[in-house]
Amino acid sequence: MIFLPIYPIRSLINRPCKDTHKKRKIVNKLYLRVILHTSVSKKKFQQAITNNNLYVTVGCKIVYFLDRSKNFLFICAFKKVLVLHYMKYTHLLFDLDGTLTDSMPGITRSVQYALKHFGIEVEDLAQLRPFIGPPLKDSFREIYRFTQEQATLATAKYHEYFSTKGIFENAVYPRIKDFLQQQKNENRSVLLATSKPEILAKQILDHFELTPYFDFIGGATFDDSRSYKKDVIHYVLETCHLNNRLDECIMIGDRKHDIEGAKANCIASVGVLYGYGSHEELSQAGADYLVNDLTELQTILG
Repeated sequence: MIFLPIYPIRSLINRPCKDTHKKRKIVNKLYLRVILHTSVSKKKFQQAITNNNLYVTVGCKIVYFLDRSKNFLFICAFKKVLVLHYMKYTHLLFDLDGTLTDSMPGITRSVQYALKHFGIEVEDLAQLRPFIGPPLKDSFREIYRFTQEQATLATAKYHEYFSTKGIFENAVYPRIKDFLQQQKNENRSVLLATSKPEILAKQILDHFELTPYFDFIGGATFDDSRSYKKDVIHYVLETCHLNNRLDECIMIGDRKHDIEGAKANCIASVGVLYGYGSHEELSQAGADYLVNDLTELQTILG
């Protein structure tokens, strides 16, 4: 099942769209379908949207509406799911770690190596999973209460290990190459937006033969001038001249930073649950969609 927060409908109302008449018509049609097929009032439906208290689970030709506790509210039959098929996303921004590759071994061992310099021994690498995704300096400061100076040194130590060993202690998730090829076959632009330094991201994509699938590779900088995900996403959108096509863009990632970065740039987002972020983390961040695997992701993209 694919659990979709109601944010797509709110985005449908608020997100910039050239054809405002079409947008209004689809929203009204959605309301009308619900009213015709159920006993729920339009006021109750609108109130649920306003309170962000509406979810849907999509079946073959049935849409089940649920509240936040996943209690069924009502069922509506659609020949075509309007929420899913209204937006045709043609520009896909992908996170790297936890979305395209399982990078936990390399990242956590690099963090382990850095922490040893400060006399901190961590045997269980799973404890270091929170380092996957956010900017490194922020993680060292927040998790181990390092000062700015200590965090800078720890990051340098991290890269001592990562640049020679950790970068390749990594693996591409199953079916990723086929999935990316399918997007290219459908004439979508495939873009990378990672908080990992861009130079390293390019090395990783080259190593795993993923580079040919990407139209643009965007990442952070070593001098911290671009380190937060929102800034990386902005950089990718601006460089690819997509600022006037935000309704066609969607960010795909596994951590809250991907979702928050997408929201900061006014684009849609998908949280993938096969990565390192939890359902709770991604939901609270406001993901427009949550998916368990690539099959469900393809359903979202249409």
